[in-house]
Amino acid sequence: MKKTLHKVIHWIYQITVGLVLLFVALLSGLYFMSANFEKYHADFEKFATTTVSQPVTIGAITVGVSGLEPVLKLQNVVIYNDAKTKKILEARELNIGIDLIDSLFSLQIKPGLLLVRGSEVTVYQDKQGSIKVPGISSRPVQDGKKTDSVHDEIISWLFEQGRINLGEINLNWHLPSGEIIKVNDIYLKLSNDIFYHAVDISGEL
Repeated sequence: MKKTLHKVIHWIYQITVGLVLLFVALLSGLYFMSANFEKYHADFEKFATTTVSQPVTIGAITVGVSGLEPVLKLQNVVIYNDAKTKKILEARELNIGIDLIDSLFSLQIKPGLLLVRGSEVTVYQDKQGSIKVPGISSRPVQDGKKTDSVHDEIISWLFEQGRINLGEINLNWHLPSGEIIKVNDIYLKLSNDIFYHAVDISGEL
């Protein structure tokens, strides 16, 4: 029994030391990368453009940490229409983190922090309930795929994220009747864990 307990303690010690060393190496790597990120600025913008299928510009790119999470920090992110003549979405601050511990245990990259600050969103809703953001090309809906299933996919995606933190968001919602609902200074915090999900949201009408 003592031998087994000793092995367990030794195993926990090795794991702990390994994580500490990994974290130190990560911090060193992030420090080096942060000093050289500007060289790859254009590559990041191209990757973001390909990812969202719209032209994207990024004001500044740095890296840091939040707890044990490596975080990619983007400043003044703007998404344009296809012709790049009008801004569709913009955010003063966008942080994207990776849950290092969860990623290590699952052997795949797991999302951590998603933080958005300082943005204004305009959406239009038609009589069928479909929602459109001006300037973004509409994507064909798969046969037999209902709006409800799209909403289910969005909700499923939200609960797969580690932490979502939105702040200073203004929303302009155009209803089919022509009425516009404006919600200012939206704050939303969503935390997902193995054992619980927590949502905190507020805004001003």
